[in-house]
Amino acid sequence: YCTFIRIWQHSKRVAEYSLMIAKSMNKFSDKDYKIIYRSALLHDIGKIAVPDMILNKPGRLTDEEYNIMRKHTVWGG
Repeated sequence: YCTFIRIWQHSKRVAEYSLMIAKSMNKFSDKDYKIIYRSALLHDIGKIAVPDMILNKPGRLTDEEYNIMRKHTVWGG
């Protein structure tokens, strides 16, 4: 539960920053802004497949753990 909240808060921040950057560019439609925001919210969705013991590890990840963590981009795609 704690991991979910932390990832959700991170994703919200990424979405808000992404939207701010997109709006500052003045090149997108309102529909595009919605897509950018929603896409940013989901950018870490693959972390659902990463074991909690890795997500919650307080110290440095081992090489094996790091390789598992890196796969979240593929699992979420």
